Amino acid sequence: MLAAGDFAGSPALKTHYATAPLATVDAMNPASTGDGILLGLAAGGVVRNGDHLRGPFLRFVPPAKPHWLQRLPPHPLVTGLMAWAYRHVPPSLLRPVLMRFVTTSLAPEAAIFRAGATLVDTAGRLIDLAGRNVHDAVAALPDSMAYIVFDVRTAKLFTSWPNFVSTAPGVAYAYLDDYRRTRADIFHEGATVAELAAKLRVDARTLADSMAAAGGGDKAASQVTDGPLYALGPAKAYVVFTNGGLDVSLRLEVLDSNGAPIPGLFAAGSNGQGGLLLEGHGHHLMWAFASGRLAGRHAAYASAR
Repeated sequence: MLAAGDFAGSPALKTHYATAPLATVDAMNPASTGDGILLGLAAGGVVRNGDHLRGPFLRFVPPAKPHWLQRLPPHPLVTGLMAWAYRHVPPSLLRPVLMRFVTTSLAPEAAIFRAGATLVDTAGRLIDLAGRNVHDAVAALPDSMAYIVFDVRTAKLFTSWPNFVSTAPGVAYAYLDDYRRTRADIFHEGATVAELAAKLRVDARTLADSMAAAGGGDKAASQVTDGPLYALGPAKAYVVFTNGGLDVSLRLEVLDSNGAPIPGLFAAGSNGQGGLLLEGHGHHLMWAFASGRLAGRHAAYASAR
C-alpha cells in the first residue's frame, strides 16, 4: 500500500514533471518528498498529471515553536474530542482555538494588496509586481520571503467583515487583531517608518524609499503614508501540494504503462490520485479519507483470495 504523500518537497520530481524554477520553491510540508511515487515508478507504475500543482502561494512562516495544539497526537480519542467540541462548544470559546490554525497555516488574501498594502523583501526593498502576481514575485526572490506593509487606513479595513486577512471557509475568518493576538512573531507595528524598519530589522531609508516608490515615486501619493504603520511577515512562497499521482484502477490498484494492474500494489491519497484534479476546499482531505478506506478494503480482499 502506497500512501506517502505528494512530491511538493522533491526538487528532482518537480523539475521532471513541472518546471525547473519550482524546484527551488520549498514545500509547505517538507516531508512530502514523493517516496511513494518513487516506489510506484520503480515497480512499473506511471504518473498522471504530474505537471499540475498548487503553488507557488504565499503563506505566513510558521512559528519557531509549534503551539501545543499543533503537537496533539492524531489519536482517535483526541480527534473524537475535537469533533465533539466543534459541534457543541459555543463559537465564542472555540474561535480562539481555531485562530491558531487559521493564522499559522493559511494565506493572506489578495484583497489586502488591492486595499493599498505594499510588498517588500526581507531587506525592505520594494518588490516589482509588473506583469506578475504576488506569489510568483516572491517565489523569484533568493529566500522566497517578503513582508506585507500597510498603514492605519488599510489596517482599519481589515478588522471586521468583509475584509479578512485570511480564512478557512466554513471554519473561521482571521482579521488583523487575530494576528496581533495569536502571531506576535509576524505582527509588527511602528509609529514611524524608522520604528517599523527597526522592528523588521531593515534599513529605514530603504523602507521609506520603497513606500515612496509604491506611490510612483511621489511620497505624497504613496500607498503607505499614515502612521501608525504595520507589517505582516515574513510570508513565504511555497508549493502547497502536487496533484500528480500514480495511475490507478477503480479498485485503487497501481497500473503499469499498459493499463494493467501491478499485482499486490495499491495506492491511496496523493499516491493514488491517478491524475484526478481536486479543486475546491477540503477535497484533498476527502480524497485521502475515501481512497484510503477503499484501497485498504480492496487490498484486504485481494490478500484473502
